Amino acid sequence: MTDPTHADAATQAARHGLIRNYQQVFELVRRRARGGDVVAHGFERELTHAYLPPPTHLAVRRWLAAVAAERALFNRASDPWIARQLLADMQAWETRAPAISAWVWAEVVATVRAGPHA
Repeated sequence: MTDPTHADAATQAARHGLIRNYQQVFELVRRRARGGDVVAHGFERELTHAYLPPPTHLAVRRWLAAVAAERALFNRASDPWIARQLLADMQAWETRAPAISAWVWAEVVATVRAGPHA
């Protein structure tokens, strides 16, 4: 896999789009964990404890799909709409640059795990 930090303009744009999207997903994870979402709480623990394996991309996508499928009656604010939008954006960016999505996921997870001082 090539290093996406030294790529053409289209790949760089996709990389930045993926980074923004993954960061927004982790913001939703944090907010939902504070609100009592058990799965989000598990992801947050995986992100903040270095001795645990980080959350997998597939697990987070499945969680987003589950949140998107929630009925309005059972959600906090507009979480299903936000999750649907994040999932759609994730798919769009990953389709544009499938070769770098795993690399960027690992990069964002590492940055989140490093904390605000990184």
